[in-house]
This record gives sequence, C-alpha cells and structure tokens, in this order.
Amino acid sequence: MILSASVFLLVISTSLALNCNGPADIVVAVPASKDVPDSEFQHIEAFLVNVTRYFSLPQTQIGLILYGNDTEVISGLKSKLNSFETNTRITLLSQRYSYNDTVSGSLDVAGAIRAVHEMLTLNGRQVATKIGVIMTYGGLDHVTTDNETDGSTVDEILLAAGKALGDDVKLYATATNGSIPFFQNITQNTCRLFSFGSMANLKDVVPYIASSMCYLIDGSVVSEQPNNCFPELKQTPPVEEFFSCPATSVEYLPDPTNCAYWYYCVGGSALRQACPAGTLFDASALRCDYKNGVSCFTEISCPEPFGMFNHPSDCSKFLNCFDNIPHVMACPGGTLFNAERGYCDFEVNVQCPVVSV
Repeated sequence: MILSASVFLLVISTSLALNCNGPADIVVAVPASKDVPDSEFQHIEAFLVNVTRYFSLPQTQIGLILYGNDTEVISGLKSKLNSFETNTRITLLSQRYSYNDTVSGSLDVAGAIRAVHEMLTLNGRQVATKIGVIMTYGGLDHVTTDNETDGSTVDEILLAAGKALGDDVKLYATATNGSIPFFQNITQNTCRLFSFGSMANLKDVVPYIASSMCYLIDGSVVSEQPNNCFPELKQTPPVEEFFSCPATSVEYLPDPTNCAYWYYCVGGSALRQACPAGTLFDASALRCDYKNGVSCFTEISCPEPFGMFNHPSDCSKFLNCFDNIPHVMACPGGTLFNAERGYCDFEVNVQCPVVSV
C-alpha cells in the first residue's frame, strides 16, 4: 500500500503484542546526490534512529549505504554494534558531503539495490531475516533510457530487484518528491511501498514501516494482508535515557545515545551540540576528534594514556596512544608490531596469534 503523507486510508488496530526482537539483518540505501537538499538529511537521520529503536540490537544488525552514481558503505553488518554505536553511524551517514568523491552525480537506483543485495547475501547471517530498504528521491531525473548515461534504466532496476527478491531479500522502497517509473515493482508488494512529498513526512511513516518489518521477524502474529497491510501497529518505543547536567559546574559531556553529539552543561542546563562532519566526541579527551581516532567508532581503546601498543586484531598495525586517543598505525610491508620491543619488526621476530595483512 502506497501511503499518502497526509492521509492513511486503512483502519488499524494498535495492539502492542508485536515482537521485534528476533534476528534480522536490515540494510538501508540512502540517496546522497546534491539534488537532495541538506535539510532533508536531518529528517533521514531522525527516521533511521527511530526505526532502529523498534529492534533489539545487536540481535538485529543494521547496514548503511549511501548512493549516487556509485555506492559507499558507511556501516557493514557488524554483530556487536549496540544502539549507541548504530546511532553514531547513522549520523555519519547523514554527513553525505564527506563522501562526495564516490557518491556525487546521478542516483543509480539499480546500483543501490545491488549493493544492498550483496551486503545481505555475502555478510548477512543465515538465521536472520534479510530486509533491504531503498530510499529514492525525485522522479525521472535519475531513471534513463540510455545505458551510457548516468542513473539507471527501468530494466536495470527491475533486474536488480528481481535478483534480490529471488534470494529471499524482503525489499522496501520509499519515494520522495515524485516516484520513479515502475517504483512499485521494486518490492513486488504494495504493502512495502511508501510515497510522500518530503523527507519531513518520514516521521509519520516510522511506525508503519517498522511494524511491517516486525511482521517478517515475528512469525507468531498475523502478517500483512492484501486488504490490510498493517493488522498490528506497534508504536515507537519510548526513549529510556534522559540526560541531566550537574547543577552548578560547567562541563562538556558525551551524549549517552550517540557519539556524534555532546552536551555543553552550564547551570544545570544541557545544550546538545554536534561534532563537525567526520569527527566524533572522545569521552576520555572531552573533545571532538577524527572518527578513526575515537574508540566509539573503531571499538579500540588505549590500555594506557601514552605509548605504542598491540592492535587487538591485526599484528600488521599498532596503536599509537596519545592522551588516551588510539591512533591506528600500519607497519611497513613485511613487518609486524613487536609488543615486547615497542616497534615494527621482521615477521620472524614476532609471535602473533592473529595476522591480517
């Protein structure tokens, strides 16, 4: 059922019995072309954060892809990511100008479908429900009839979607600012299509698309029907964490829900601030730093504030820690990090349980 931004024509029961806690791999492809206004990305960020709140992370894994004339994987399917780490990656995705080199130009919808399909089939779990979400923006501007021009032909879109559906990938599609031709054929299921005028209307779609995904995960409930796409509607779970500042002191504190934000606290009042694009808030240094040097993104932390230490999973690299910030460094070719000597050494002199070069 394609949903209007202003009117929902279905009568829906609001049962809360729907369980969204089963294993699922969900990959979302987001359009990053310069034709998508900057203002739309704050709505995309809020939409994705609110949808993921329905699911039990990391039981559910979230993959994120930006696409234009090419694709950029912002976050793969990583089994250990919790909601804090997932929210952080959603914010990084919304900073699409950081990836202009690969995702500028026309929107290749077929390429986005192929990228979602590939991540789910190559990196997804066998026991998990595989769900792909293709977000589109605009209409004819990114669907062509000439294979030598940017964008996708209708045939390419249908072929890519057909292959994904054939591998049991459950596809959803959203259309903003006009539908692309054969939009409905991306999913081959009208209950998984959502069309609206602006990304600002994404907030209205959250309970519908999330509940629909829950039907796929929870086999104990009645799933979508031709005349009733949403037999059960689960409302957005309440926010459980509330941030409070010290009553008197002035402090810079990490946001407990998202590493891309921090709080400026003064006189008990909290002002939420965003780190500059490509940086995250380092809770140990109390400042924003380049994302690859922040443990909430790399999942790597310094054992001591200063010094050079083993990389936890790759002996061809090491951690150069300065003021508790882990800078990941690579050893020269043919060498590995020797923890006993504190420098890169010839392989014959290093005992390493895990080597990834």
